[in-house]
Amino acid sequence: MGFGRELSSSSVGTQPASEPHSARSSAKQTVLVVDDSASICELVRQTLTSIGYEVITAVSGDAAIKLAEQYEGEIHLLLTDLSLPRIAGYRIAEAVTTARPNIKVIFMSGHPQDDERVSQTKKLGSVFLQKPFGIEVLRSRVRELLSPPPGT
Repeated sequence: MGFGRELSSSSVGTQPASEPHSARSSAKQTVLVVDDSASICELVRQTLTSIGYEVITAVSGDAAIKLAEQYEGEIHLLLTDLSLPRIAGYRIAEAVTTARPNIKVIFMSGHPQDDERVSQTKKLGSVFLQKPFGIEVLRSRVRELLSPPPGT
């Protein structure tokens, strides 16, 4: 369940989340990150907050669904692992998109047996990232999904 050399557990704490970044926007968009590894959640949180996103995390599907239902602000993106204990990532996405129909979804997985689940994610019109992936791939895909359409 790694992200590759660019984003590894040894990089935790190397860049403060509050560090200013030139790409930071005045209107923060919120990303809900779901992974059963707290260290993966923290790595993704650090990576995305460093480029201006607000990040909330959950280490279980149940917690993610509850958070999505109770969070008072807008959640713009759900970034979830497909292989989670108890509730598969695509089931989390179904529940969260029901509660928040405008949310965008990125699925991630490092397990080859998720091929069937990956095909199910296409029904939701979502993006899939195969683990391991680098920091720049993560940043690029998130920016791509959350950027306003040209001319707006």
